Amino acid sequence: MPGTILYATSLLPAQDSSERVSRQLQSAAAQGLLDFLQTGVSTGAGSKSHSRAAVAAALGDTEIPALGIDIEFMAEDRPITEMARYLWKCAPANIGLEEFYRRWTFAEAYFKAFQHLPPDWAVHSVGNEADARGTRRLRDGTHLSHSLIADRFQLCLVWRSSAERCELRYISVRE
Repeated sequence: MPGTILYATSLLPAQDSSERVSRQLQSAAAQGLLDFLQTGVSTGAGSKSHSRAAVAAALGDTEIPALGIDIEFMAEDRPITEMARYLWKCAPANIGLEEFYRRWTFAEAYFKAFQHLPPDWAVHSVGNEADARGTRRLRDGTHLSHSLIADRFQLCLVWRSSAERCELRYISVRE
């Protein structure tokens, strides 16, 4: 039997999705999204995230013992080279915006799933343009999936499954 992960995203009411929404509102909305997902699956691991006016949540069934999700607004004005070097030692000086945010969201989702930072080799392996979208499996058995939300937010799911296969189901939420 395949494992199943339900996940959803939502944009909160704001003038612009890049607008910073209060943390209290973000946190409540992310928890509400996670609660909404709990009606559709026998509960395993769950995770939630928020950034600016976007929230995300994921919930796995009992075949998914570890799960993390992260969503980040791709801000161009951040010191991404310095932040990248914080993530992994051999970060390039000319890292691109999307490549950086794929790696950053992976590291945060990985931490949420496993309670420790990913190894350098894993961070290095997930930012390539060829891996920009879709699902893949790393050599240690960790699975990940990246997607772009509203063209401004990078989303990453990270999980381990006791099942051979895993089905990702995006649940549409009316805004």
